[in-house]
Amino acid sequence: MNPIYSMTKLNSSFSHLKQRYLFALIAEKTKSFDSTSLINLGIGDIARPLSKPIADAISLAVYEMTCVDTLKGYGPETGYGFLKQAILKNEYGALGFEEFEIFISEGINPEITVFHELFHTPMKVALQDPSYPAYYDTQVIAGTISEKTPPLFFHANEEGAFFPKIPEEKVDLIYLCSPNNPTGCAFTKEQLKEWVDYAIKNEAIILFDGAYEAFIQSKNTPRSIFEIEGAKQCAVEFRSFSKSAGFTGLRCGYVVCPKEISFHEMNLNRLWTQYKTIRSNGVSYPIQKGAEKTFDKEVQHLLQEQVKSYMSQTYFLKNCLEELGLKTFGGIDAPFIFLKTPHGYNSWEFFDFLLNEFQIVTIPGSGFGKNGEGFVRLSGLITPSVFERAKIKFETMVKRGLYETHH
Repeated sequence: MNPIYSMTKLNSSFSHLKQRYLFALIAEKTKSFDSTSLINLGIGDIARPLSKPIADAISLAVYEMTCVDTLKGYGPETGYGFLKQAILKNEYGALGFEEFEIFISEGINPEITVFHELFHTPMKVALQDPSYPAYYDTQVIAGTISEKTPPLFFHANEEGAFFPKIPEEKVDLIYLCSPNNPTGCAFTKEQLKEWVDYAIKNEAIILFDGAYEAFIQSKNTPRSIFEIEGAKQCAVEFRSFSKSAGFTGLRCGYVVCPKEISFHEMNLNRLWTQYKTIRSNGVSYPIQKGAEKTFDKEVQHLLQEQVKSYMSQTYFLKNCLEELGLKTFGGIDAPFIFLKTPHGYNSWEFFDFLLNEFQIVTIPGSGFGKNGEGFVRLSGLITPSVFERAKIKFETMVKRGLYETHH
């Protein structure tokens, strides 16, 4: 081999990742089972079909591509104006935002996992424990997190009802998700105000994952961090159509980056705009037309009924478990329930037990962080028939004395 090429090296940060990504490992464990026999309360994918008006809007947009007068090529890197205007009219205009502060994306994950590239390194990253594993993994890949530069974990545990405490030390970048994945718990306005105040005081930036805001039921739970005074000075919000409108297989979301955030004469909104023009050719036109359709009054009613159905199954599942004497968290403002494992079982052992004995698929809480150990995550993104099957299985498990109840 040519000596010049022999010096080429791969990114060694990958060696610091866990051997297998959480959801890939679960897929591996379940593939030997007949899918029709499984009761999937695991990965939170959609269970209901796409609303027909949305499908019609996408189909019409695809048909436009067949006509020379209406075809669309490359679109705007940050998204079409028609979708941005729909978002402003229905959600962010009342909060004082403008079109250039809205950025259309292919969902939250591709955006929130690269946003750190706008910041100087080294920097101190703060992560909730437990939290969505991609936050941590992408920071490891970037080299921001390592043995020499560990993150600051703000711990959320059973004793504190899975609400994290404000850190005492200064950090630069904070990942928050509310309602939280995996615990299903959501910040009140007062709790979120404490985080905003902390970020302003310490000149930190909050990356706020609002993937499940459509499921919020509590009156004192904000749907947007920008409902909190001062948030425009310190926060960037990430939203998605995935769960609220059934877009997990279509891919569309958006980032709200306020114009107010600047450091040393460098404006964050302008940097993100520049980043998007370099790294993206935009989201497909038909998908953006489908996303625009979600804001029609007729479609809003259909989507609200879908959310209502998902949350009903979540409530039924949570109530069923608690009536059986099992301890749960969440399930009020998000379609996720954090279920405590029986005495003597860690998260993976209980996952294996439920899978092998009852064909119930869950997500081990330890996959979301150390504080998730001793729990499994259940998803309420299911149909009524799946709930009924799960209910029978859990009742059988408890009747047989296979679960030591917690009081």
